[in-house]
Amino acid sequence: MSSEDPLVKTRLVKTPRILLVDDSEVVLATLPLVLAGHFEVETCPNPMLIAAKLRQTPFDILLLDVDMPALSGPQAVLALRRFDALGSTKVALYSARQGEALEELSLSCGAAGAIPKDTTGPDLIAALNRLLEDLPTGSTGGHVLLQGVEAIVFAQAPLEARLVRLLGELGVHGQARGVLGIDRVMREVGAGLVIFEEAAIDDLPGTLARLHTRGVVGHKALLVIGASATEEAIGAPGLDLESLGEGARAALSRVGGQR
Repeated sequence: MSSEDPLVKTRLVKTPRILLVDDSEVVLATLPLVLAGHFEVETCPNPMLIAAKLRQTPFDILLLDVDMPALSGPQAVLALRRFDALGSTKVALYSARQGEALEELSLSCGAAGAIPKDTTGPDLIAALNRLLEDLPTGSTGGHVLLQGVEAIVFAQAPLEARLVRLLGELGVHGQARGVLGIDRVMREVGAGLVIFEEAAIDDLPGTLARLHTRGVVGHKALLVIGASATEEAIGAPGLDLESLGEGARAALSRVGGQR
């Protein structure tokens, strides 16, 4: 297909879509104006409507207020993840809170990031763009990167968020999914690496056996966090960039996918 093909041009200039959920009428009125030309923003004042919105329209980012009367931002994230309603949508908490308190809140619910509400103009646009990037987010410390690998993470927050961030530093594009509907997610998402947290899944050995029996695993590499007596496992207490990288490479090598 020629690079001049209009379909190619359409894909290249696709504007990222944001679902902004906030109970402040001022925020809902002003933020779309700030982001105009960079993002296509749809607003919603009620967090109880998020799941329906996500079913209707694919969004790249869910920008979610923390303190809302009907349902707090972190509570909404946990509920959406539990029922696998987010898909590939990345969540950023958006709050008047600052610093470590906001970061810890983001980690605790499994959001992809957090943005203080005093971040405005170009800084806000840059922060949102960073959420969309699949590049490593920090120093790799000399570790071999697993560039181009796609991963699915089935875990509880905050380990879920920690795993996704560590994967990003290894060059892996990881997406966290709820622990319900594992068979369906593995069929639908073409990821080469699947990471399970033992504590997040009832009867993990039985679940893995079922996935193999139903042919869902295919050529996917499986890595278990926190399990014992299995060659696929690494321990959660000592989980760091190096151990995750070694575990991921070992899992991929077992299915002929070492990079």
